[in-house]
Amino acid sequence: MVAAPSLPGTSYQSDTVEQILFSFYNSELYLMSVTYDQTATKGLTEEDMVKSISAKYGPATIVAVEIDAAKNDAYVMRQKPVASWEDAQYSFNLARSSFTDHLGLIIYSKRVNALADLAIAEAVRIEEQEGPNREAERQKKQTDDLEAARQKNRKIFRP
Repeated sequence: MVAAPSLPGTSYQSDTVEQILFSFYNSELYLMSVTYDQTATKGLTEEDMVKSISAKYGPATIVAVEIDAAKNDAYVMRQKPVASWEDAQYSFNLARSSFTDHLGLIIYSKRVNALADLAIAEAVRIEEQEGPNREAERQKKQTDDLEAARQKNRKIFRP
């Protein structure tokens, strides 16, 4: 689910958030990917962003490894981490998209994210295992449907 931060019937107010992507696992919100508006962050350094976010969440831990917020989600591209804030339940990660160069905040529940990661890995495994058979079945059905339509139309077609 994607949301843009505006409400119908309200006057426009400048917002630093451009878009929020909500991800769910078993009907439970587990990940929010917040993209900041380019104009709101124009000229700000990564250090400025870290300082601003640290004022709300406490001291940051600077990270150096790349994170992949949603392994199979085409919307969330590979991220270059800038800093992270964590507690026992949640992780907040300031990152820069390697695709758009936009800054964003990736927030996730550690518990549910771990479950979602396992489910994603299992789904990928099943798709790799069963995908070729499903594709062969789809092609056979398409061929059979086309032949059935051909046979039907051969009997009733009149030029």
